[in-house]
This record gives sequence, structure tokens and C-alpha cells, in this order.
Amino acid sequence: MGLAAICIIASMWTIVVALMALFGIGGATIIANKLGEGDLEGAREAYGAITIFTFLFSLIIAVLSLLNAETTLYALGSTDAILPYAMDYAIPFFIGLPFCVTGGAVYYYPRAIGKPFASTVSYVVPALIATVCEFLFIFKLGLGMKGAAISWVICVGSCFLLIFYLQLTKGGLKIESSDFKLKFEHVWKAFKIGFAPFSIELSVILTTIIINRQIIRYGGNEIDIAAFATINAYIVYIIMLLCNSLISGLLPIASFNYGMGNYK
Repeated sequence: MGLAAICIIASMWTIVVALMALFGIGGATIIANKLGEGDLEGAREAYGAITIFTFLFSLIIAVLSLLNAETTLYALGSTDAILPYAMDYAIPFFIGLPFCVTGGAVYYYPRAIGKPFASTVSYVVPALIATVCEFLFIFKLGLGMKGAAISWVICVGSCFLLIFYLQLTKGGLKIESSDFKLKFEHVWKAFKIGFAPFSIELSVILTTIIINRQIIRYGGNEIDIAAFATINAYIVYIIMLLCNSLISGLLPIASFNYGMGNYK
């Protein structure tokens, strides 16, 4: 049942990845481009506006999802038997959603200013901590799916601390009070650039939802959904991460040189 619930939750993970790509890839491209042009203030303004908008946007999604949690899970393909397990996971997940999405987007930005190690640490260290937490929450404290969700939020949401890192480090990316008057031209540019990877992740979500529903429609049960989860939520996810790693590594290099006019 836990694995079957993960099959439903996998779509929610992908929603986070999709939003991270929408704002993170779009924002990092603009930032690196402006740095290549020598427009340091423009890069800082874009970072501030996009980061604040990302948090507010994901906060609205989180609130709406919490208010309609059951409806959301049924829409993602949950059955009555799976629902209690999926609900246990979904509530902590939705509470942590703004921090996960914003942190995941900001993860792209230190690399745009030549600090990829900070991005690496922001994922690797929390992942190790979250693994220990998951063992404690599930096996020692008996929190079940709630424990798994809290561990996931710790792992992904910890990237939110990069905002404080960027406020203190040299590199020019700082949020200032003027950034709270959102400059939507930066957000719109980020949206246009990030829409392609966002739509790719959206396709994954739609495919997963369709398969979940078809399994039940054609006589399958929760065990069949759990078997699909083993492939879709783990094996496919790892392959997708490998592809995204190559894209993420290329992004700041290509964008910076494009901003310089160094097309070759």
C-alpha cells in the first residue's frame, strides 16, 4: 500500500520538478545571460523578482492543494484503499511545497555566478540527513508515510537555505526591499524560457495519471499500481535525473557565452 501511494505521490514529485524547471532554468538563463552582458544589477533584479514570485506562486498552490487534498489525490489516480496512505504523505508534502519549489529553483542560481559547489552541497548533505531521518521516522518512531514525506521535504526543501547563502556571499545575487515590488518582465521571460522543460515534466505527470487510471479500469488493483511505482517512481526518475544533470551543467555555460556574444 505504501508503494501504491508512492505511485500517486510520484506525480506530485514531478510537479515540484516541473515548477523548479519553469522558474529555475528560466531564471538561471536570464541571470547568466545578463552577467555575460555585464549587467550585474539586471542579474540581481531578475534573481530577486523570480525568487519572490516563485515562493508566492508555490504558496498559493500549496494552500489550494491542502484545501482540496482528497480531490487532488483522486485526480492523480488514487483509489479508496490507497487514499489514507496518500493523505498521510500529502499533508506534510503540501506544507513543505513552497520551500521545496523555491529552493529547487534557487538551486540553479549559484552555478550561474560560478559557485556550483554550493548547489551540490545543498542537495547532497540534506539527502544524507534525510536518509537517516527516514530510518528514524519510519522504523523507530512508526510515522509511516508521514515520516517519508517529512524526510523528502527536509531533503528537497533544504535548498531554500541557498537564499541566505546568496545574501551573504559575494556574487551579486541578493534580494533587496525593492524586489518586493515584483518586476513581472523578469518573471515572464523566465516563464517563456522555462516553459519547454516544464511542459516535458507535465507530460510525465499526465502519462502517470493515465496509467494509474488505466490499471484500475482494466482490472488491476493496488498491487499492480505498486509494481508500476517501482519502475516509474524510481528507475525512470533516476534516468530523468541523469538527463537533467547534463542540461543543468550546460545551462550556465551556454547562457553566459550567449550574453557575451561569444556564439562560437
